[in-house]
Amino acid sequence: MSTIKYRPEIDGLRALAVVSVLIYHVNVAWMPGGFVGVDIFFVISGFLITKIIYQEMQSRSFSFSIFYQRRIKRIIPVFVAVILVTLLVGYFIQLPFDFKGLGNSSLAATVFLANVRYALVGNYFQADNVKPLLHTWSLSVEEQFYFIWPIVLIFALRLFSSEYRLRLFVLVLMLSSFVLATWMASEQKWATYAYFLLPTRAGELLLGAYLAMLPANQISSHQNKEYLSFIGLLLIFLSFIYIDQSIIFPGLSAFIPCLGAGLIILAGSGTRVGLWLSFKPIVFIGLISYSLYMWHWPILTFARYIMEVNNFELLIGGALISVIVFISWLSWLYIEKPFRRLKISTKKTIVFVYGLPSATIVFISLMIFKNGGYPERFDMPLSYSRVETIGCHNSLSAETCFINKTDSNDISLLIGDSHAGHFSHFFKQASLSTGWSIKDASAGSCKFYSTAFVSNRCETVKEKIISELVGVKNVFIANRFDTLVRDDNFRAEYKSYIEALVEKGINVYVLLQVPKFIEKYPLKQVAYERRYGVTSDLTSTVDIKYQVANKVVTDLLVALDGVTIIDFTPLTCPKGQCSQFVNGEPIYFDDDHLNAFGSQWLANEVFSKGGLLKYAVKAS
Repeated sequence: MSTIKYRPEIDGLRALAVVSVLIYHVNVAWMPGGFVGVDIFFVISGFLITKIIYQEMQSRSFSFSIFYQRRIKRIIPVFVAVILVTLLVGYFIQLPFDFKGLGNSSLAATVFLANVRYALVGNYFQADNVKPLLHTWSLSVEEQFYFIWPIVLIFALRLFSSEYRLRLFVLVLMLSSFVLATWMASEQKWATYAYFLLPTRAGELLLGAYLAMLPANQISSHQNKEYLSFIGLLLIFLSFIYIDQSIIFPGLSAFIPCLGAGLIILAGSGTRVGLWLSFKPIVFIGLISYSLYMWHWPILTFARYIMEVNNFELLIGGALISVIVFISWLSWLYIEKPFRRLKISTKKTIVFVYGLPSATIVFISLMIFKNGGYPERFDMPLSYSRVETIGCHNSLSAETCFINKTDSNDISLLIGDSHAGHFSHFFKQASLSTGWSIKDASAGSCKFYSTAFVSNRCETVKEKIISELVGVKNVFIANRFDTLVRDDNFRAEYKSYIEALVEKGINVYVLLQVPKFIEKYPLKQVAYERRYGVTSDLTSTVDIKYQVANKVVTDLLVALDGVTIIDFTPLTCPKGQCSQFVNGEPIYFDDDHLNAFGSQWLANEVFSKGGLLKYAVKAS
C-alpha cells in the first residue's frame, strides 16, 4: 500500500473549507460564499486520493479491494453513526411528514444516491431547508467518482504512452466538466442538476487529480511558491465574500475557489501561507473536518426545526458551533481513528463495516416510509400530519388520475399548485356529495397559465393539462396567490388563460386562497403538547398578504362570464377570526396549507351548509 508525505497545510486547507461551510450554514449573512468550502473539499480529495492510487498503479501495486477497503474504513463509520443518530433524533422531534422524508433521504444516502434524490426534489439554497441529510449529496458525488475514477485511470494509463498525454487527457476531462457545469447552471431547467450531479462536479475532483499527476517540484522558485500560495488564499477569501446564491453556480464561478485551493496545493510546504495553515489549532480542525462536516448539518437543521428560524443570532450560533466542534472531536477520537486503524480483512470490512450497518439503515428507512412517518408517536391521525393528496397531486404519469370517478358524464378537472393539491380531500367529498367525476392535474409550484419556464416537471404538467381538458365541463383552479401576484405578468397571463377556457365552453371555478398565517408549524405545537406535555398558545396570526392577493384576483376575474369565484372566508374566519385550529384540532399542515383533516372538515362544512355556490363571490 502506497503512502504519501504528510502535508499539514492540506489539513489546514481542509479546516478553511469546513469552517466556511459551518459559518455559512449558521448564518448566511456572515459568509455569503461559505458554501464553496465543499468545492475546496473536492479538490483536496481529488488530489490526495489520486496521488495514492496513481503511485500504486505506476508501481503495479494497486488493488481495487484494498482501495475500497480504505474508503469504507475512512468514510462509513462516521457516516453510519450520523445517519442512525439523525434517524433517532428525528423519531422524537420530527412530524410524520418530515420523518417520512428523512427516511427517504437516509435510504438514498446509504446507497450513495443522495445527490440524485436532491437533484430531482430539492434546492440547496432553500431558505427553510429542514432536510437533516441534505449535506450527504457531496459524499455521494465523491463516492460515485471513486467508483469510476480508478477504472478510468487504469485504461488511460494503458491508452496513453506518456505522462504528458495522460495529464492532457485529465485536463480535457476537467475543463469539459467545468464547461458543462457552466452551461447547465445558466439554464434554469438544468440548474439544480448542475449543482448536485457528478458530471458537473467531477471537474473539481479532476483538478485535484491533475495536480497529483504533476512531477514533484514543479515550481522551483520559492518566491513563485509564495506568490502562488498567496494568490490561492486570496481567491478563496474573495470567493467566501463575493460568490453568493445569486451567482450562476457551479461552473466557472466554482473554478475560482477550486483554483485557489489548487494553487496552495501546488505551492507546497514552506510558504508563509503554508506555515499559517500548518498552525496546530488550524490543523486540528482539519483533522476533525470530516466529522465536523457530517455532524454540523443535522445539528443545525434540528435546531432550526425546533426554534423555527433560518439564521442563528451570534450567541446561539456560537453555542451551536461549540457543541458541533465538541461532538465532532469525540466522533474523530472514538469513531474515525479506531476504524481507520482497524486490522481486518477486506471481506470483513465490506460485510461488517458497510454491509450490515447499511442494511440496517435501509430496513429502518423502508419501515419509516411504509408506516407514513409513524404518526402514532404524537397521538394524532395521519390526516393531521400530511398535506399529501389522494394519489394525484404532482403525478407526472400520462394516465388520467381521478380524485374520484363516478358514472356521471359531468367530468371536472382540478388544476393549480400545492393550494389545489391540498383541496383533493375536499373534492373527494365533493364528488361523493354531488356525483361529479373529478380528475386531478395539479402540481406544486407550477404555473399552468404561464409560458415562463419553472421546471421540467412543470412543463410536463402543462402538457398533461392540455390533454386532460378534452371532454371536461368544469375546471376548478386553486393557487397560492400571495406569491403569484408579485409577478408583473400574472394578471395578463392568468386572465388570458381563464378566458381561453371559457371560450371552450368550460365552466371555471376559481377558489380563493385560504388564510395564510405567521405561525409556520401549527402541527408541531399540538404534537409536542400531546407527546411531551409542552403547552403552547394555539392562537394564530393572519398574514394579510393573502387578503391583498385575493382582492387582486377577485377584481381581475369577478366580472367574467363563465367564471365563478369561491371564497371560504365565512368558514375559515367565522366572525372575522381566522385560525389554524378548529375545536383545538389542527386544520393546517403549515402556515398556508390545509392538512387532509382540514380539507375534509371544510368539505363537510360546505356541503352541509348549502353547497359550493353558497360561497360564490358576487360582482359588485
